[in-house]
Amino acid sequence: AEFQVVCKPPRNSSVGPFSKASADLAAKEAVRFATRDGATDFQIELSERMAHLATICGWATCECVEIAQQVPVSLDSVTACYSEGVLRDDFTDDQRRTVSELIRGNACGEWMGRIGAECGDCDRYKEERPACANFSVPTIRIFIPLAGSRPGSSPFAPLLPLLLTLLAAAVAPPRA
Repeated sequence: AEFQVVCKPPRNSSVGPFSKASADLAAKEAVRFATRDGATDFQIELSERMAHLATICGWATCECVEIAQQVPVSLDSVTACYSEGVLRDDFTDDQRRTVSELIRGNACGEWMGRIGAECGDCDRYKEERPACANFSVPTIRIFIPLAGSRPGSSPFAPLLPLLLTLLAAAVAPPRA
């Protein structure tokens, strides 16, 4: 498929899901959640910036990244090749608009670079790469000892399911 069919930047980015207003709202929500979760100032700023960028460039999907990276030149040469193609009038208007959105650092070029990089969101092989370690927080393990070694030997054993349900409700994040 041609990249302008898969990568569909909005024709009008002043309204709709990829607009500045939508991005500002997403950034505001990211700040609220990061603050609520006790993030540092740096983490709050980063979450705000990434939410803004992810909203503005939400049209740049993994499929778009994969097709955009299949250019017949090294990625360092793409900008020069694009400029040359524009001078020769080799591109349709849709192709020119799409490519310019993808390679400009001030538009979605940064987002494409981030999600398309090794270990990025769109890296098909990140699970196999040792460098792409999973840095998520490990799960919390809860052990509630019961008197006696046999199931049901404690007088509190019938209450265990109720206690676990209450504990899960107490630590679960509130639903939005």
